[in-house]
Amino acid sequence: MKTFLTILLITFFVTPVFAQEGELDGKGLGCTSIEDESGPNYYLFFKGNVLAPSVSDKTPLMIRYSTLGEYEADIKNIWWTGLLDYQLDRKTLKLTLGTSLVSDCQVMTHEEIVAILQKQIEALKEEMKDNKI
Repeated sequence: MKTFLTILLITFFVTPVFAQEGELDGKGLGCTSIEDESGPNYYLFFKGNVLAPSVSDKTPLMIRYSTLGEYEADIKNIWWTGLLDYQLDRKTLKLTLGTSLVSDCQVMTHEEIVAILQKQIEALKEEMKDNKI
């Protein structure tokens, strides 16, 4: 009986913590700037935070995840603060960075984002083939 009560109490107190992690957790975005031709930026919602996965040309080649900050959401917008203030319109998927830079976004899964970034890593490895050192 003590074991049952212990399990019941743990379940009661721990479950609300997991439920509050964030309604968007597990979803991602691929966003392309309307104003310039830079490549897409990716964002992942994870444990109440926004992560920015990316690949750079630094070795070892890997996907790096930068934490941009905690996100908040209401019925119309999602916003977070990193180096800039980000605001995403939930209907149009327009992402505003700072006061003016706007990007068009599409909803993506973590797996889709990783697959795209993995292709970037493979392209960089191909570039490195002829390196002498």
